[in-house]
Amino acid sequence: MDYTFVDSKPSKGINYYRLEQIDYNGDYEYSPIRYVIFNSSISSQEISVYPNPANDRINISGLEGDEVIRIYDYTGKLVYQSEKQQIQDSILIAQFSSGVYYISIIKADGTTASFRIVKE
Repeated sequence: MDYTFVDSKPSKGINYYRLEQIDYNGDYEYSPIRYVIFNSSISSQEISVYPNPANDRINISGLEGDEVIRIYDYTGKLVYQSEKQQIQDSILIAQFSSGVYYISIIKADGTTASFRIVKE
């Protein structure tokens, strides 16, 4: 099963999430708790996403080289994904429509940091 959710107003810092699955007969179970760090560092390195707002490209610095970068539009649709092997990246976004996008940076251990950007 595939599930996507975009928290449009996350708190700065650590946010905890879990799903509740309810069966037709009323039985339910919870997923493991996951956490996301918003506008904060994944580790001791600080990650920066700039410029914001952006027109043609965004830059990401402070990566450790083992991250997956995903960009979602305001509806939660995945519009970009890439595995990174370098500590800095530049992503072309000129083809994206104007609006709000959410960047998710996921390390190999599952730790995630998210950023919100505006594409002009």
